[in-house]
Amino acid sequence: MLSGRSFFGKFKRMDKTKLLKRSAWGLVGMLLLIQVIRPTLGNPSISAEPKWDSPRTRELVQRACFDCHSNQVRYPWYSQVAPVRWLLWNHVQEGREKLNFSQPDSDVDADDIVEAIRSNEMPLWDYSLLHPASRLTPAEKDSLVVGVLRTFGNEADSNSESDSTKVVDKPGRAGEREEKEDRD
Repeated sequence: MLSGRSFFGKFKRMDKTKLLKRSAWGLVGMLLLIQVIRPTLGNPSISAEPKWDSPRTRELVQRACFDCHSNQVRYPWYSQVAPVRWLLWNHVQEGREKLNFSQPDSDVDADDIVEAIRSNEMPLWDYSLLHPASRLTPAEKDSLVVGVLRTFGNEADSNSESDSTKVVDKPGRAGEREEKEDRD
């Protein structure tokens, strides 16, 4: 019978190279074993799609949003490997729960979408890291905001400036300017 002391003493005497090899093989074995746990990745049928205000808005939404917020997800090759598969599955499930452009009954709040775009909350940083095409330029973001407001919001919102503040001249003081919140 081995005592606890002699068991752990064995590891102290073990060559560091041998310990590293055993650890590496253990990691490889664990990575192979977790491949068995495979959530189903797929796309439910598309019920409908919003009536976009323009093809440009749809193109921008498709580039930056559809892979998590629609039933038209394009799964890359690495989505077949756990634990990346789990992460993608989770992102898509959460994204579709919050907003699904492929479901007509999806409750769309234009203000929430605009806030997520303006605050750089969406697209997620790790998604943008692996999908450079989803990164929008400031001009594209402005165009997307206007398009989202025209598609899902009211027309008055989409005619306002893309920034939430407007710079206006102060009356009576030449050259001085103040920021005024846009509440149109």
